[in-house]
Amino acid sequence: MASRKQLLSRRLWLGGFIAALAGCARWDLQPPRPKGNLLPTPKMTRDTVSVEVAFVRQPASEIQRDEELWLHTDEQALSPVLRRHLSDNGLRAGKLGTQLPAPVRQLLDAGMQPIEQQDEADLPDNEFSYRYRNMQLRSGRRGKIIASKTYDSLALLTRDDEAVHGLSLQGAQCIMGVRVFPQGDTRARLELTPEIEYGEMNHQWVGEEGTLVQKLQKDHRTFDNLRIETMLSPGETFIFGGTGEIKGVGEHFFSETGGAGKQRRYLLIRLAQTQLDDLFDNRPLKQPLATPGD
Repeated sequence: MASRKQLLSRRLWLGGFIAALAGCARWDLQPPRPKGNLLPTPKMTRDTVSVEVAFVRQPASEIQRDEELWLHTDEQALSPVLRRHLSDNGLRAGKLGTQLPAPVRQLLDAGMQPIEQQDEADLPDNEFSYRYRNMQLRSGRRGKIIASKTYDSLALLTRDDEAVHGLSLQGAQCIMGVRVFPQGDTRARLELTPEIEYGEMNHQWVGEEGTLVQKLQKDHRTFDNLRIETMLSPGETFIFGGTGEIKGVGEHFFSETGGAGKQRRYLLIRLAQTQLDDLFDNRPLKQPLATPGD
């Protein structure tokens, strides 16, 4: 059995190797920090995971470029059953690794500005934006990624193993529920669930830290059969988008029509940093209670 000194040496070597790879794939989308800002950077808690989130897009007519992008994606990271469920509903996903392929780099370089020439700073916080985000998520706590504008009326078809179901929702918006679970070896388990919020804002009781808290929020529909779970190492990027045929759930989550015509969207999530290290601190994390509506 390896000694503690040998384990430490291996961990330091592995961390340096991963950091070097991740540095080659850095998105570099954040604005530079002002030189006059001398405030210290807030420290993250040991169960916090930092992820970088960005949406990019390209014309829906660029079928060949879309196919080339997915050729560079490891879709085998997901189970065959899940891939079938995703495809039936117009969705596609996979891992890109630490070094982003050229098609993705090109989308990142060209796709950060909104299609409509408007100031995104004027958009409400609950509206879709192409702005880059850095999210710091506590282990198991739900975060929310807005994936579409708010539709006055949204009608879509969903498919499962048994049948095709129709939905018609008012005041609806597509969102992606996200949770992360640090593993203690620099990796983190990423969980993504497509959801739709709809209707009017109303007071609802939500479970938090073992207690019920009243919050003002919309009703929501969760697509549990489309939930994705995958493991990411620092610097690795996960991509979520639509199938070649724009249809079903994928049509509303990952496409839009504007002045530039029909566009495909892709969601990129990159694992930036984890704090949990079970080599030096093996205390168990306090896991949040799995309460419906959380």
